Amino acid sequence: MTLRAFGVIRFAGARRWSGHAVTAGAAIMLAVVARLLLHLDRQPPVVFFAASVDPVIAAPGTKVGLTIWDTWTRACSGDVSREIVGSDGVIHAYRIKTARVPVRMGTQKFVTQFYVPHSMPPGPATYQSVVRFEDCGVTSRLWPLEVTIPPVKITVIPADQALIPNGQLPR
Repeated sequence: MTLRAFGVIRFAGARRWSGHAVTAGAAIMLAVVARLLLHLDRQPPVVFFAASVDPVIAAPGTKVGLTIWDTWTRACSGDVSREIVGSDGVIHAYRIKTARVPVRMGTQKFVTQFYVPHSMPPGPATYQSVVRFEDCGVTSRLWPLEVTIPPVKITVIPADQALIPNGQLPR
């Protein structure tokens, strides 16, 4: 009688432990799947790999062309924060604008323009921008994806120094 009672207790305990094993296995599987989906959801939709300006020497109030080479992997729109930091360290921010949604996926060239602020002092300056995506999946609504465009350098000259057509300073 004692052995039989021991066997029943042992069998009931084994069933209880197997139920916990199934629950633990399901919890681990759920965590792995959630982590995988989170990883896929956090991939940026675009990679900016190069940027250049033309002209590289500009006076305050001058329009500067900006060329960006990028690779899009999925269609998302975002807000672009742009700023130019002068030689005195003062940040001149531009208004936020909406980033384009790519017409096609893959590597592309994008050309835009910006103006050198009238209050920009002479010397080296850096144009930099960040694109903030909030519509690229579930987690980006809570924790937006931010992708930085490579910063570009320009040289700001005094406003009274005019550039001749080929971009050289007068002698």
